[in-house]
Amino acid sequence: MLSGASRGSGGELRTSFHRGAQSIFQPEERPPIGDRLPQRLGLALLIVLVLMNWGVEPSSAQGDAAGTPEAAEEYEVYGVDEIFEAEESPELDEADGAGEAAGPDPSAASPAADAGTPKLTAKEHEKLEVLVVKAKRGSQNLQKVPEAISSFSSADLLTQGITDFNTLQYSVPSLFSGDGLTKITLRGVGSEIVGPGVDPGFAVHINNVFSARETTGLVDYFDIERVDILRGPQGTLWGRNSTGGAINIITNKPSYDFDTKADIEYGAFDGNAHGVRLRGMVNTPLVGERLALRLAFLMNYNSGIFVQESEENRQRVSDSMLGSIRASLLWEPHEDVRVDLIGSWLRLNESGSGQKFDGDYETPPDNVWMGAGPGFDFTGALPNPDSPYRGTADEHQSQDSDVWTATALVRWQADQFELDSITGFQMTNFFLHRDQDTSSLRISTLDLTDKSRQISQEFLLNSSWDFPVNYTLGTIYQYDWTPRTSLFIPNFQNTDDATPLVLYPSLAPPPGLIPTISLVDGCPPNSPFLPGNYAPSCPDTKLVGEARDDFVSAYAKVKNHVFGLYGNLSWEIIESLTLNAGGRFSYTHRNWNDQTLAQNWSIALPPLYGIQILQKGRHQTHDWKAGTWKVSVDYQLMEEHLLWASVGTGSRAGGFNFSEEEPFDDESILAVEAGTKSMFFDNRLMLNLTGFWYDWDDPQIAGTENALPLTRNAPSAVSYGIELEWRALPVDDLSLNGTFGWLESFYNEDYYSRDQTQQDYTEDNILERAKLVNLNGNQMPRSPRFSVSVGAQYTFHIGEWGSLIPRVDFYYRDDITFRQYDNPDDVAPAYTRTDARIIWRSHNGSWWGEVYARNLENNAVRTNQEIVANIYRKHYYDAPRNGGFRFGYNFR
Repeated sequence: MLSGASRGSGGELRTSFHRGAQSIFQPEERPPIGDRLPQRLGLALLIVLVLMNWGVEPSSAQGDAAGTPEAAEEYEVYGVDEIFEAEESPELDEADGAGEAAGPDPSAASPAADAGTPKLTAKEHEKLEVLVVKAKRGSQNLQKVPEAISSFSSADLLTQGITDFNTLQYSVPSLFSGDGLTKITLRGVGSEIVGPGVDPGFAVHINNVFSARETTGLVDYFDIERVDILRGPQGTLWGRNSTGGAINIITNKPSYDFDTKADIEYGAFDGNAHGVRLRGMVNTPLVGERLALRLAFLMNYNSGIFVQESEENRQRVSDSMLGSIRASLLWEPHEDVRVDLIGSWLRLNESGSGQKFDGDYETPPDNVWMGAGPGFDFTGALPNPDSPYRGTADEHQSQDSDVWTATALVRWQADQFELDSITGFQMTNFFLHRDQDTSSLRISTLDLTDKSRQISQEFLLNSSWDFPVNYTLGTIYQYDWTPRTSLFIPNFQNTDDATPLVLYPSLAPPPGLIPTISLVDGCPPNSPFLPGNYAPSCPDTKLVGEARDDFVSAYAKVKNHVFGLYGNLSWEIIESLTLNAGGRFSYTHRNWNDQTLAQNWSIALPPLYGIQILQKGRHQTHDWKAGTWKVSVDYQLMEEHLLWASVGTGSRAGGFNFSEEEPFDDESILAVEAGTKSMFFDNRLMLNLTGFWYDWDDPQIAGTENALPLTRNAPSAVSYGIELEWRALPVDDLSLNGTFGWLESFYNEDYYSRDQTQQDYTEDNILERAKLVNLNGNQMPRSPRFSVSVGAQYTFHIGEWGSLIPRVDFYYRDDITFRQYDNPDDVAPAYTRTDARIIWRSHNGSWWGEVYARNLENNAVRTNQEIVANIYRKHYYDAPRNGGFRFGYNFR
């Protein structure tokens, strides 16, 4: 799939896989899906069980099962080039850096880039590979890490069509990611609001550098070595704010062999949209085995799947015009020292994601007969089209952004320890202009500007001795600042039919009481302007047929100083039994300079009077300190089975809301987890099972007031569930993979909040018209109860013509709610998604091609929701059915 709302592409192939899912449950209250899903999955499970016992020899104690030194050396991840070379000879030679290729190890050469369709060549028969990750900030076999981790190599990403975070959710249990202003949720924990006053609950790292703006890590993947998803709070080793989990995106590093590759993709979508993607990479040595350079680029064009059409505007949106380049320099001044310098630039010039107004354009009663209350006057608007990919906005939409990053990774490998220095810089600029009301009338627009900068320095020390006790120690300082985040929403609408109002900037108190009570902060009675600000005057009256310049102008500057000190101790008490204990101290100082102005008239006194209210932001500072910890125990039951359990805490710092005097509080989580990681049938079946339980204090929840996003703290919440990941090689050339997630996530204490979208217009007091909802027992947003994925592929060898590999991927997600109010209108229904592709690879692996089709059901899937004017809903939709082809070449 291409960028924008139509992202996601598949490609590179091999015969062992890492993700997918299975389940045989029957969803309630969804007969169309529930009638078919159990039978399909049940039949698939039966076939899998038969195949796993057909032609598979049982493993023996003397065999090369996963986890033994011989097997670990033989079946580590091979880079793409090494696999191609292996097909030309009967034996697989060990490639440079093969043991560490799957981990972000600066001291080892990285595998080749992600072009091509590799296949493992078996010696006796094919076996599942053993991935090497750095979940504990040191290289470890994935199957021996007592953590819930989903890891994807470059071949996994291409084979399964994973091109960005939104497509990654199809292969990770209990994960949700939505389009628009991206919101990530894992196991019920996530980032409901992305803004200068809120830290993300899901930590994004790029080459081990934490990103204060999670959206910068959600761009298209290209020339990627591996992506790791750590599920659950990572409050010790991976950051102060990773209460939901963490992602680490590792790009390919230079090597000392010349290599270049490129591929081109063309895709077509329902609705006459199309797109082209071009990717390439050049790797070259510069000075012997001391200096090497790698350049990678991505160009992406998409005409747009969403069409806006009105008398004043015809435009395709959800399009893309993207260009990105990355340069990586490897320098090894000494055999024990490795330096990686990485710089990247991304430029995006497009219209932004399409927004679909929910239902008909309706005018609330108050908007007509009194001129007050929520909503817009949509009288005379063109009808809202039925299609989720059609709209009538009269305002031309545009979006521009650029992202600059610079990273320095330095490793010193001594005899007894490894010392890493991780330095990062990031600069983002983002601008969005769109029609806020989405109708054919000139009512309201939105201009959003966000600029952010960050500098970070981290030092990491890992023991590398052969002792029962090992350690990890680290410290980090980060300074991130927002020169400007602004949100301007004017209301141009001239309510000609609205009743005239007398607007009171102040109220005269009863006799004998002084002074006069001012209802306009920073706007004294009869003052025409706000001192020091450019804003409309404070009018005293509004006549019939006279337009009012109501507006929201949110403006903030933020400076954050963050310090962290962390460590972890691992002790092998007896053979195969290991105890891990770690802790972290985090300090956050936030300087919040809020210059927000919000002018409106929200209180009406019938029949002819109103009260003017204008809010102004404040300058505030606050400190948050947190101590988090984690203890785990794991037992290696034989070489193929790991049993583990852990208990720990996570914390996310509090923050500020626009135009509010007090900050909201930090949230904390107590997490208990247990799981197993097992290999069966001589490394032909992998089963990883995890169970978890969370107890939250002061969970941060999202809301909207006066068109501004805000964050509140609910008293408590609970989340628990089960996750399964599996891979199988029933017979040679047949690969199966899957995931299953069951999640229960809800608030568990009384907490009352008003749902502004549910208005009782018979209530005289306008402040009490919104429905008061008790959140106790309500499902948490973006938390599917069930999620399932299953993938299968088979390799047909066609002699000198190479090989053909058909693959099918199936995904099911239960319904979710976008908000916490238990309102049926906020629910996105359950859906299924099926993708299919056929890949051809030449005999020597230099040429390859792919034909694909995605979303075969052609489901219009809601991926996100926004609330406008407090009462209206707008939705974002995933791409409709689409198909295309890719073609690539690798020259060495």
